[in-house]
Amino acid sequence: MREQRILPVPAASLVPSDEPVFCFTTDVEWAPEWAIADVLSFFRERGIPLTPFVTHASALIREHYGRPEMQKRAGLHPNFLSNSSHGRTRDEVIDTVFGLWPEAVSFRAHCFYEDSPTIFALKQRGICYDSNLCLFLQPSCVPLLHHSGLLRFPVFWEDDVHCDRELPFRFASFESYFETPGLKVINLHPLFFALNVPTSRFYTSHKHLNGNADPEAGRAARHPGIGSKTFLEELADHVLKRGAAAVYLDDLYRSLI
Repeated sequence: MREQRILPVPAASLVPSDEPVFCFTTDVEWAPEWAIADVLSFFRERGIPLTPFVTHASALIREHYGRPEMQKRAGLHPNFLSNSSHGRTRDEVIDTVFGLWPEAVSFRAHCFYEDSPTIFALKQRGICYDSNLCLFLQPSCVPLLHHSGLLRFPVFWEDDVHCDRELPFRFASFESYFETPGLKVINLHPLFFALNVPTSRFYTSHKHLNGNADPEAGRAARHPGIGSKTFLEELADHVLKRGAAAVYLDDLYRSLI
């Protein structure tokens, strides 16, 4: 495997000191196709790049990211926790997720799980960078050089973290955070998005829909008011209106090596 040349202090202009740079991502999280379709359509219609981290075989993800020029723009979302459907051991989990997307060079673990042996095992399999750290609403985020040699892109905002903190999904209350300098990795979950989840209680009572393939069930359950989807709609409008940089995570990585 060719050794990657990674700069301890990224020199590229894609992460400037005075303007935010946005990378929208999604942990696919075993979501049904109707929820994945909702997310893909949203970003495709707006022309905003979206980086998925895959958990299972999805025809829609493969159709959208399966072309040679797109394959490395999808990453892995392994579940290393107990009772994982990906496997009983670290090696089984890694084998499973690479079986889903052999082309991957990035990962974000379920629940941000990590330990040093796992990171080094993933690096040995060809992983070059990750987004396996959440720095919720922290300004001036930059790419980090992990001791393994991986380049790390911390998450700036995530829908379920916002929800768990019982924060309101009114974008105007948080707009100033998204105008601060630095890297803005945004992470969403398809079921949260498709159902426009407004609270943790709402999500818990509708979580069973993650195994429901019927799109009508999803449409019927969607929250009609302010929620995670309306927040992301306003965030996307904000990014487009100000002409902010929005890139695939893989393109950002390749600008820094």
